[in-house]
Amino acid sequence: MSCDDWDQEYHLTPRGWKTGSSKHYGRVDHEAPRPPDAVETWEQHASQTSGWSREIRMQRLIWHDPAIREEDRKALRSKFQSPFQ
Repeated sequence: MSCDDWDQEYHLTPRGWKTGSSKHYGRVDHEAPRPPDAVETWEQHASQTSGWSREIRMQRLIWHDPAIREEDRKALRSKFQSPFQ
């Protein structure tokens, strides 16, 4: 069995990054709806196979507002410090 497995959502808005829902071993720990002004939603997944192994983290875009151009989303992303550590 793995030592740790979690997912965390982050929503990019014109006001910056907002923390969204989280899961631990696939079960929802905290439910947070997407803000109405969200431009993108990203998910960070982290897993660790044992207490002696390093934690592996991956991020992926899971949603974006199709009305906002990719260039504008990229510019907004660069305006705020990334939530991914």
